[in-house]
Amino acid sequence: SSKIDRLKDGRYLVRCRVRQENVADDFMMPVLIAVDLGKKGTFVSRQFISGGENEIELLRTLEKPRKVIFNYLDSVLCEAKEEDWRH
Repeated sequence: SSKIDRLKDGRYLVRCRVRQENVADDFMMPVLIAVDLGKKGTFVSRQFISGGENEIELLRTLEKPRKVIFNYLDSVLCEAKEEDWRH
């Protein structure tokens, strides 16, 4: 799941929550996550996901993000399911 929050200073905070299933606690996988910033381009980050659930702060930006793209360019062979952000 991903979440985009507007901060008090006017910037946007982009966060992502990733959960791996059926892997060992010490299993680590690099995954590309992209943030579409419209005319400003695409921000791409390689995140190393380990074990069960990971919460990642991807980006703080003045440009309003359009969307978050998990497993950008299908960089990992996996079955990805998008979930709603839960608190």
